[in-house]
Amino acid sequence: MRKAGALKVIFILLAAGSLFQSCFVAKNYERPEVQEIESQDLYRISEEVVDSQSLGMVSWRNFFKDSLLNDYISEAIENNLDLQIAAQQVLIAESLLKQGEARFLPRLDARASFGSYSFSENVTNPPPNLDSREFSLSGNLSWEADIWGKIRSNKRALEASFYRTEAVKNAVTSSLVAGIASLYYELLSLDAKLALVNRAIEIRGKAVNAMKGLKEAGMTNEVGVQQTLALQYNSEAVQVQVENQIRVLENAFSVLLGRVPGPIERGNFRNVQLDVELKTGVPYQLLQNRPDIIASEFAFRQAFEFTNLARSNFYPALTLNASGGALSQDIDNWLSASSIFSSIIAGLTQPLFRQREIRIQYENAQSRQEQAFYNFRLSLLTAGREVSDALYNIDAADRLSTIKLKELEANTMATRYSGILLTQGYADYLEVLNANTNQLISEFDYVNARLLVLQSKIELYRALGGGWR
Repeated sequence: MRKAGALKVIFILLAAGSLFQSCFVAKNYERPEVQEIESQDLYRISEEVVDSQSLGMVSWRNFFKDSLLNDYISEAIENNLDLQIAAQQVLIAESLLKQGEARFLPRLDARASFGSYSFSENVTNPPPNLDSREFSLSGNLSWEADIWGKIRSNKRALEASFYRTEAVKNAVTSSLVAGIASLYYELLSLDAKLALVNRAIEIRGKAVNAMKGLKEAGMTNEVGVQQTLALQYNSEAVQVQVENQIRVLENAFSVLLGRVPGPIERGNFRNVQLDVELKTGVPYQLLQNRPDIIASEFAFRQAFEFTNLARSNFYPALTLNASGGALSQDIDNWLSASSIFSSIIAGLTQPLFRQREIRIQYENAQSRQEQAFYNFRLSLLTAGREVSDALYNIDAADRLSTIKLKELEANTMATRYSGILLTQGYADYLEVLNANTNQLISEFDYVNARLLVLQSKIELYRALGGGWR
């Protein structure tokens, strides 16, 4: 009869829990309404680059045409230490998610024990047998009913944390791909500059010998010799700087690949091709393309679920505990029917004197949720700025490259004409050297302008969320 009464009470408590659940449940997550993602004004760009397809959806294998660069990107994705750290963080989040899912299941513990007791004769009312033994085999089952969605909210928060860490890993991949490509093209540009400097040193070395011969012939003076010599020293100084930049960038590139510092095999700057159609897609696509925005939304979602969790602490918890097993002082009767025992306990626990503490926790959770929302919105605004900046930089770099090419062509013609005039006696050797110096500077500037075009396109690709697919 007692067991029947206990089971009846438990049934009533469970039924009450089901009734409460229909009245008080955790709120379901909905993506926050952010005006920027619905507005074309997030991008400060012209309409012709807006398209249903975004450049950020293109795989890096198709974006970059250099097979050697693609091999380096593959190596970096496999071996880069920052990326491996992010991957381990994903595994940690996955383990925590599995732990959260296990909270839905009842907890079952089994225990076997043996005890030997010896009582003093000088105690009041000693037992008939001063020495006794006890053999025990028991199991305990405990379970908390998820009436208010506490366990579900915790599980959803862990899910959001897991997807956030995955998005962070993708963001690291996107930045890594852009960084590898940018450094690779910069190395190619430095190779081109070094070739220009080496050519200048060779030309100016010949010029010094020529000026010394002209001085001996009485056709110039020591000033001209020293000026020519100064130009040669200037070229040698630039050579040292460029060579040092190459070594430093090679070391940085090696670390990105997960290698020890060393030389990097590469192609020729003249053969670089990065002809891509500049399509930004609509701003809403950033929610699927930009991993940092995805991560910030999941951070907001995690904070939302933690607010649900904090809200559920205001309401009572329904728990059920059941235990049973066999207990005997004689091992021969240990597992007999007469040694079996059992107990069932169900109860509702309502916090009474912790309301202020719970309310503070809830208010803090709301503030963290609001903070996460502002971070989410800030990530959108930042993305819009980066896309706009990249497009303007591409346009400016294209125009600058065109101008610098014209400047280079003009200085190249000036160098050619000055050489012709020198042979005809209408110009001196210093004019030729000056024209040659201007041509070298223009060649340097043109290399820089081309590099700026390449890096601006890479930045647009990253800003649109490309590189992690």
